[in-house]
Amino acid sequence: MAGNTAAPRPTSPSIRGPASAVLLIFSVYIRLKLNETPIFQQMKDEGKGSRAPLTESFFRYPNNKYVLLALLGATAGQGVVWYTG
Repeated sequence: MAGNTAAPRPTSPSIRGPASAVLLIFSVYIRLKLNETPIFQQMKDEGKGSRAPLTESFFRYPNNKYVLLALLGATAGQGVVWYTG
């Protein structure tokens, strides 16, 4: 049987789906029970919050510089570990 490379099928049902649903429900429950910090709540009440947080984070200077630095730094660290390990 040299040519048979098919992996055997698991016989038990997968628990990934139900476990993911339980974790999702649990995380939403925790998030709904948390209160905002007083400073953030004050900013929100005064209307000083960002109208486009993703745009400000990723496409405006100097925030985009920090995002790029973090992504490249993480990739470089992984490369060092991968190629020297």
